[in-house]
Amino acid sequence: MRRILFALIALALAIPVFSQTREEKKLADGTPYTLVKDANRLRGVEVNGTLIIPCQYQYISALGDVYQCETDDAKLYFDSNGNQLFSLTKDHWVTPLTNKDKKTIFLVDDVSGKSGVLDLQGRMVLPYNYKYISLQQTPDGDFFEVTKHDNYQGAYTANGEEVIPCQYDMVHYWNGYFQIQKDAYAGMCDPTGKVIVPADTYDHVTYLNHSIPYFLVGKGMYKGILDTQGKVLLPANRYNYASLMINGEFTVGLGDKAGICDASGNEKFISDEYTNIYYTERNGVPAYYYRKGQAGYVLKDFQGNVIEEEKPTVKRETKTDDGFTYVAVTDVTGLEGIETTSGKTLIPAKYSRIFYSDGTFSVYSEGGGYGLYDSKGKVLIEANRGYTLPITNRQKYYLVEKGNYSGIADLNGNEIITPDRYQSIGQLDNGMYLVKKGNLYGVINKSGKEILPVKYHECDLYYDGHHYETRMNGLHGICDLQGREILPPQFTDISFSEKDKYHPFDTYYVKNGQKCGMYKSNGEILFPVSAYEYVDYDTFHAEDYGYDFLIEARDKTVGGTKVFFDLNLNPVNESTKEAEKRRNELWEQAEEAFHAGKYSTACELYEQAGNIRWEADLAYNVSVCHYKLKNYSKAVEAADRCIQLGPSDTTRVDAYNLKGKCQNYASNVSEGSSKSYSDRDMLVDIAKSAYKLYRDYRKFRKTF
Repeated sequence: MRRILFALIALALAIPVFSQTREEKKLADGTPYTLVKDANRLRGVEVNGTLIIPCQYQYISALGDVYQCETDDAKLYFDSNGNQLFSLTKDHWVTPLTNKDKKTIFLVDDVSGKSGVLDLQGRMVLPYNYKYISLQQTPDGDFFEVTKHDNYQGAYTANGEEVIPCQYDMVHYWNGYFQIQKDAYAGMCDPTGKVIVPADTYDHVTYLNHSIPYFLVGKGMYKGILDTQGKVLLPANRYNYASLMINGEFTVGLGDKAGICDASGNEKFISDEYTNIYYTERNGVPAYYYRKGQAGYVLKDFQGNVIEEEKPTVKRETKTDDGFTYVAVTDVTGLEGIETTSGKTLIPAKYSRIFYSDGTFSVYSEGGGYGLYDSKGKVLIEANRGYTLPITNRQKYYLVEKGNYSGIADLNGNEIITPDRYQSIGQLDNGMYLVKKGNLYGVINKSGKEILPVKYHECDLYYDGHHYETRMNGLHGICDLQGREILPPQFTDISFSEKDKYHPFDTYYVKNGQKCGMYKSNGEILFPVSAYEYVDYDTFHAEDYGYDFLIEARDKTVGGTKVFFDLNLNPVNESTKEAEKRRNELWEQAEEAFHAGKYSTACELYEQAGNIRWEADLAYNVSVCHYKLKNYSKAVEAADRCIQLGPSDTTRVDAYNLKGKCQNYASNVSEGSSKSYSDRDMLVDIAKSAYKLYRDYRKFRKTF
């Protein structure tokens, strides 16, 4: 007996031990810990045999070098010693970031899709005001590059101090400076946020850290040079190539000619013979290096004496790109062309540069910008339109660019959207174009006509081509394919369900925070955004209440209790359910009476069932009973009710036929009319009624 009792006690003591599970894990810094799950499936953390986080959380995961613990409603964060750092509601999403000092900070997204940054103590470094936040680790320190929901960008220090205000279309740290852009103009700021080159003059600004650092600026086809304080060294108004040399002078290009300007920007000379000139030294002697493209060079001292020379020759190089083989030719003047492997000229040697991509050759003429040839040597776009970047082949169209403006040319080279209005253009799946102007987006057609006005912070074609989704300040809206605004951009989320057996209409589900609502595809409210956190159609329970569809709503604050509404938003409750049960009983009794030939009783029972809830089939049955009882006027009234209650096509056609038959009989008996109603007249009336039904049906289809 004692042995049995001892065994039972031992077993009882052992149960808690055996009911636990333990899993060895590591934090991001390599610190080992044990994830413990107790008998109630709640989790805790043990380190070196000590439970530093008690077993009272549903989930625990390592987030960088901290622990993220979750309950039903909250997320709590603990350091590696088990000290609580901060907590958030569960509708926040946290991503750890590691700063320059290898310390963890947190990128946090809230339920509305806005992002902010918290430090280890849960203090707000950046508030929830941003669409995107990127941590940049630089030699000048850590910076947050941020984008607001209106697409304006700025920069902050790691402590949340503003460096560059959110007023630019683009802000990006690069090589010791912040590149900025505003309304197609580029500029430059230093790491303290001081504006060195305002974003109001140049298309491009690039920092070049050579032996003498400087900014290379572009304005249309022209290039210029500024010092790192923003002082103009060489204005961007004449040369399409410019570079600062180690002796402080400038080498410049004017079309296919090269030249030299002194340190004050004065032109020393332009050569008609050479395409590139720059300063060098040979055996301690200062000299200029003259080059003709890839076809020879000459080295001359400052007095013009030849020090060294390579005679120009025609060069040919066979290349293969994407399975296409061709010969790149450079003539004695340094200009480039293309030949076939058999020696046939595809592109004459008259261009400074030629690139092959996706079946086309992009050619560059120093005096006229970029043009385009096909692989057979046919000119698609002449290189005389001043395009400043290579023409991009997009299969269905060509993207052409001037400065920071983009345009569209068709496959015959005709400009259909000139590059002088939009900063970016991209074709959508429905053949329209998504365009950007400043920080705003819109949609245009192939003729350049605006389908969606350029006023949205974001817009795109819905994945099935059904509509356009728009956004303003992070909130969602819907426009149809003709540009009509169905739902204004004022919802935190929108999803779409197409009409099918589970959805009586094309339906938009909307959310404002945690609150839900429903709209029809024409923008008509089905269910307002109110106190409910879940709204959807219900077909399973609908039958119990006598409906094909109900709207189910749930409110988390009342324990998730289901509430049902019909499609007219009338509450449906248990009394409705009982009434529906009584209606079905009356209908069954009416059917029995009808089949027994008791038409008067059947009619009365059908009427009682209809008084609870009418539908087309029920009204038709009443009409048939009156027809059997030769109450033709009442039969016509019931048939009209059936027609109005549609949309059951078969039942409505039957009702029109029955109505016509009853009108025929009514006109031939003494009901106050002596008019004869012939079979022909009846057929005409039925035909008219059927046509009206068809029109009503088409209208119904169009509406829903």
